[in-house]
Amino acid sequence: MKKSHTYSLLKARENIITRLFFEGLAVGLIAGLIAVIYRLMLSKSEEFFFTAIEFVKGNALYILLWFVFLIVIGFIISRFLKYEPYISGSGIPQVEAEVLGYIDECWYKAIISRFLKRLMRKAYKKAAGKYPSFDQAVRFNLSELW
Repeated sequence: MKKSHTYSLLKARENIITRLFFEGLAVGLIAGLIAVIYRLMLSKSEEFFFTAIEFVKGNALYILLWFVFLIVIGFIISRFLKYEPYISGSGIPQVEAEVLGYIDECWYKAIISRFLKRLMRKAYKKAAGKYPSFDQAVRFNLSELW
């Protein structure tokens, strides 16, 4: 006996709560794992940059290479923004636009690009110092290097 379309819809509705629960659980676990990995990588990048600053101190050639390295990081970040333009900012407007159907981002490209861009940007900011203005940060780092 063939089941009616209405019966199929009611049966699917019966299982939707369980399905939504497990899908929500999986998404939450994956998002939590990504957040933990991001925080770990961020702390490691801070350690790297502070160690690099100590290494570069007092050597003019190393200071020049350090600034070249920072310029390369800036270039890589700009390439990420060109490759995946919606990775800038907090991500809240992008989520709203995605839900409303205005944009259709490739989720894995967005996650990887946003992760790497933010990691490099945070490390870049740490390399420049923890000051409100960039010129103060540069003055601080130049005085620390000499």
